[in-house]
Amino acid sequence: MQKSINTLISSERTKKLRDDLLAKKPQMCPERAVIYTRIYQETEGEPMIIRRAKAFRELLENMTIYIQDRELIVGNQASTPRSAPVYPETEACYLLEEGLEHFQKRHEDPFVVLDEAKRKLE
Repeated sequence: MQKSINTLISSERTKKLRDDLLAKKPQMCPERAVIYTRIYQETEGEPMIIRRAKAFRELLENMTIYIQDRELIVGNQASTPRSAPVYPETEACYLLEEGLEHFQKRHEDPFVVLDEAKRKLE
Protein backbone atom coordinates (compact mmCIF):
# COMPACT_ATOMS: atom_id res chain seq x y z
CA MET A 1 0.00 0.00 0.00
CA GLN A 2 2.80 2.45 0.90
CA LYS A 3 4.53 1.96 -2.44
CA SER A 4 1.42 2.88 -4.44
CA ILE A 5 0.91 6.07 -2.38
CA ASN A 6 4.53 7.12 -3.02
CA THR A 7 4.08 6.36 -6.72
CA LEU A 8 0.91 8.47 -6.83
CA ILE A 9 2.57 11.38 -5.02
CA SER A 10 5.61 11.16 -7.28
CA SER A 11 3.42 11.05 -10.38
CA GLU A 12 1.45 14.11 -9.26
CA ARG A 13 4.67 15.96 -8.47
CA THR A 14 6.30 15.16 -11.80
CA LYS A 15 3.10 15.90 -13.72
CA LYS A 16 2.93 19.34 -12.11
CA LEU A 17 6.61 19.99 -12.89
CA ARG A 18 6.04 18.92 -16.51
CA ASP A 19 2.88 21.01 -16.87
CA ASP A 20 4.62 24.07 -15.39
CA LEU A 21 7.53 23.67 -17.79
CA LEU A 22 5.38 23.14 -20.89
CA ALA A 23 3.26 26.18 -20.01
CA LYS A 24 6.31 28.38 -20.60
CA LYS A 25 7.29 29.43 -24.10
CA PRO A 26 10.85 28.51 -25.04
CA GLN A 27 13.08 31.56 -25.12
CA MET A 28 16.64 32.46 -25.90
CA CYS A 29 18.86 33.29 -22.93
CA PRO A 30 21.77 35.70 -23.56
CA GLU A 31 23.44 35.19 -20.16
CA ARG A 32 26.09 32.66 -21.28
CA ALA A 33 26.89 34.61 -24.44
CA VAL A 34 27.39 37.84 -22.51
CA ILE A 35 29.72 36.20 -19.98
CA TYR A 36 31.77 34.30 -22.58
CA THR A 37 32.09 37.32 -24.87
CA ARG A 38 33.32 39.53 -22.04
CA ILE A 39 35.89 36.99 -20.87
CA TYR A 40 37.09 36.27 -24.41
CA GLN A 41 37.58 40.01 -24.94
CA GLU A 42 39.45 40.36 -21.63
CA THR A 43 41.75 37.39 -22.36
CA GLU A 44 42.62 38.13 -25.98
CA GLY A 45 46.12 36.87 -26.77
CA GLU A 46 46.09 34.12 -24.13
CA PRO A 47 46.05 30.44 -25.13
CA MET A 48 42.55 29.32 -26.14
CA ILE A 49 42.43 26.57 -23.51
CA ILE A 50 43.05 29.18 -20.81
CA ARG A 51 40.42 31.50 -22.26
CA ARG A 52 37.87 28.69 -22.30
CA ALA A 53 38.70 27.72 -18.71
CA LYS A 54 38.39 31.33 -17.50
CA ALA A 55 35.08 31.79 -19.33
CA PHE A 56 33.70 28.56 -17.89
CA ARG A 57 34.81 29.54 -14.38
CA GLU A 58 33.17 32.95 -14.77
CA LEU A 59 29.96 31.33 -16.02
CA LEU A 60 29.79 28.94 -13.07
CA GLU A 61 30.51 31.72 -10.59
CA ASN A 62 27.98 34.18 -12.04
CA MET A 63 25.18 32.37 -13.84
CA THR A 64 21.65 32.55 -12.54
CA ILE A 65 20.75 29.66 -10.29
CA TYR A 66 17.18 28.74 -9.52
CA ILE A 67 15.44 25.83 -7.83
CA GLN A 68 11.79 25.37 -8.60
CA ASP A 69 9.22 24.09 -6.16
CA ARG A 70 8.88 20.31 -6.18
CA GLU A 71 12.28 19.71 -7.83
CA LEU A 72 14.28 16.85 -6.38
CA ILE A 73 17.07 17.02 -8.95
CA VAL A 74 18.18 20.54 -9.73
CA GLY A 75 20.37 22.22 -12.29
CA ASN A 76 19.98 24.54 -15.20
CA GLN A 77 21.81 25.80 -18.25
CA ALA A 78 20.03 29.14 -18.69
CA SER A 79 18.62 31.92 -16.53
CA THR A 80 14.98 30.78 -16.67
CA PRO A 81 13.18 27.47 -17.15
CA ARG A 82 12.79 26.35 -20.75
CA SER A 83 15.39 28.79 -22.01
CA ALA A 84 18.26 28.01 -24.35
CA PRO A 85 21.74 29.42 -23.86
CA VAL A 86 23.70 30.91 -26.75
CA TYR A 87 27.21 29.59 -27.43
CA PRO A 88 29.12 32.46 -29.10
CA GLU A 89 32.34 30.43 -29.34
CA THR A 90 30.78 27.87 -31.69
CA GLU A 91 29.21 27.99 -35.10
CA ALA A 92 25.85 28.53 -33.40
CA CYS A 93 26.64 32.24 -33.22
CA TYR A 94 26.53 32.41 -37.02
CA LEU A 95 22.83 31.65 -36.78
CA LEU A 96 22.42 35.04 -35.13
CA GLU A 97 23.54 36.66 -38.37
CA GLU A 98 20.27 35.48 -39.95
CA GLY A 99 18.52 37.80 -37.53
CA LEU A 100 17.10 37.13 -34.12
CA GLU A 101 13.58 37.41 -35.51
CA HIS A 102 14.27 34.20 -37.45
CA PHE A 103 14.17 32.20 -34.22
CA GLN A 104 10.67 33.40 -33.37
CA LYS A 105 9.27 32.70 -36.86
CA ARG A 106 10.72 29.29 -37.62
CA HIS A 107 8.21 26.45 -37.87
CA GLU A 108 10.13 23.92 -35.80
CA ASP A 109 11.36 24.74 -32.33
CA PRO A 110 10.65 28.50 -32.27
CA PHE A 111 12.15 30.62 -29.49
CA VAL A 112 10.88 33.85 -28.01
CA VAL A 113 13.62 36.46 -28.12
CA LEU A 114 12.80 39.17 -25.60
CA ASP A 115 13.84 42.74 -26.37
CA GLU A 116 16.40 42.72 -23.56
CA ALA A 117 17.93 39.50 -24.94
CA LYS A 118 18.07 41.04 -28.45
CA ARG A 119 19.87 44.09 -27.12
CA LYS A 120 22.44 41.99 -25.24
CA LEU A 121 23.06 39.60 -28.15
CA GLU A 122 23.36 42.28 -30.78
